[in-house]
Amino acid sequence: MASSEDLRKVRIVKRTQVTKRVNELRRLVVDGSYNEVVQKFDLIKGIFHDFIQAHNEYHDTITDEVDIIASDKYFEEVECNYISGLQGVREYIQMGPDNFDPSVTNYSASSKSMSYIKMPPPPQPDVFSGKPESYPMWKASFNTLVGKHNIGYDEKMFYLKQYTAGEAQSAIEALFLYPDRSSYEAALDILEKRFGNPSLVAAAFRKKLENWPKVGERDGRALQRYSDFLAQICVAKRSYKSLEILSDEFENKKILNKLPACLQSGTNTATTSESVNLATDTFSGIKTNDRVTSMILPVMLHHPSSGKEVLVYALLDTQSNTNFVTDKVVSMMNVTGRRTSLDLTTMNGRMSVPTAAVDGLEVRSVSNGPHFRIPSCYVRDSIPCRREIIPTSDVVCKWPHLSHLDIPQYYEDAPIGPLIGYHCPQIMRPLEIVAGGDNEPFGWKTCLGWCVVGATCADVNEMDEFGATHLVRGCIAFKTKS
Repeated sequence: MASSEDLRKVRIVKRTQVTKRVNELRRLVVDGSYNEVVQKFDLIKGIFHDFIQAHNEYHDTITDEVDIIASDKYFEEVECNYISGLQGVREYIQMGPDNFDPSVTNYSASSKSMSYIKMPPPPQPDVFSGKPESYPMWKASFNTLVGKHNIGYDEKMFYLKQYTAGEAQSAIEALFLYPDRSSYEAALDILEKRFGNPSLVAAAFRKKLENWPKVGERDGRALQRYSDFLAQICVAKRSYKSLEILSDEFENKKILNKLPACLQSGTNTATTSESVNLATDTFSGIKTNDRVTSMILPVMLHHPSSGKEVLVYALLDTQSNTNFVTDKVVSMMNVTGRRTSLDLTTMNGRMSVPTAAVDGLEVRSVSNGPHFRIPSCYVRDSIPCRREIIPTSDVVCKWPHLSHLDIPQYYEDAPIGPLIGYHCPQIMRPLEIVAGGDNEPFGWKTCLGWCVVGATCADVNEMDEFGATHLVRGCIAFKTKS
C-alpha cells in the first residue's frame, strides 16, 4: 500500500497534467485550431477526473486537522483554475471559430500571452445555509444563474459547493467527491426534500412571522422591512400553495398585530352604512424639507346624555364618509356606545373586529357658536394623526397671505378625536378660501374655524422623518354588526 507521501506526490503530478492541458487548450483557442480544441477538450475531463481520484486517495490518509484544511484548499485551487481556465474554451467550442470574439472573454486575441481583460463581475446566487424560508429565492436564483446554463456537471457541482454553506452543504458534502451528473441531480434532490418541502417552507415563514418584532409608531425603516417580508411571502405563495394558510383569519390578525396601533385601528379613511371601505397609503421613512399642516382644529365636543363638554382636536377628512372617535375621548365624556363589530374583508380573507358606535355627539367652535350633530362615530383605540400637522399661529404668520387668519392657540393636552368625514357637509363646507402662490399653503374656513393645508415651513432644520398620506389607493371592506 502506498504511503501518504507517495500519494501526495502522485497528486502533484496529476495537478501538473491538468494545468498543462488547460494552458495548452487556451493557446489553441488563441491560434484558432478549432478541431484540435474539440478533440483535446474531451480528453481533459478524464485528466481532471484522475486528479480528483489522486486527491481523494491522499486525502483519506491524513488525520491532522491542519493538513486536512490545507488539502481542501489545495483541491479548491485546482478546481477553480480548471473551471475558470476552460470557460473561454467552452464558449469557443459552442460558438465556433467564425463567431467567437475573444474580446468579450477572458482571453486577449491580440497577444499570445493570454492576458486577462477586466470584465464586470457576473451576477451570483445567494449562499444558501439551510433556512427553509430562504430556499425558494435561492433555488430560483441558482437555477437561473447556474442550473439552466449548458456547462458540465462537474462545473455545476463546483458552483453548488460555492453557493451552499452550513447545514445545506453538509447534507450534500459527500457528493462533491465525484462531481458528475448523478451526483449533481442527487444533491439537488436532497436539498429539495430537506429544505424545500412545502410544509417546511410554510412552517418557517409562519415561525418568522410569529417572531417578527412589533413595528414602532414612528419606525419607518422597520415598517419597510416588515412590508418587504410580507412581499416575499406573496411571491413564495405562487410556488408553495401550502402558504395559503397565511391568508386565513387567524394569520391575518397576527399580521395586523405587528403594525403600529395607528395602522391597526382602521387607519383614517372609511365609508359606511352597512359596510365601511377603509384604505390608506402610508409612506414611512421619507424625509421632507417641509412641515405640513392639515385640516385639524380645536373644537368643543358635547353629548346631551352626559352634559359634559370637552376640548379636543377634530380631524376633518375629505376622503372618509364615516366618523371615528377614540375610546379615550368617549371615556372623558362619560358616555357609552352600543356594542357592534366590523367584518374586515381583504383579498386574503375576513376577520371580525369588535367595536362600539356612539350616537348623538355634537361639536362646536371653541369661540362659541352653534352645535353641529355628528352621525354615528365608531370607537377606535387611536386615530392616526400626528400633532405636528396641527396649524399654529406662529407657523402660519410666516406667510403674509395667511397672517390675518384667526388661528386658535395650541392646546397641548387636548386629545385628537373625533375624525369627521364628508357625511357632515355642513362642517366640511368651505365658507372662505385664502389661496397663496403655487406650492404655498392655503386657508380653509369652516363653521368650526380656520384650517391651514399644505407645507408651511421650508426650514431644513425642521425636517420631518416620517411621512404619511391618506389618499385612497385600495379597499378593505367592513360590515357592521349590531
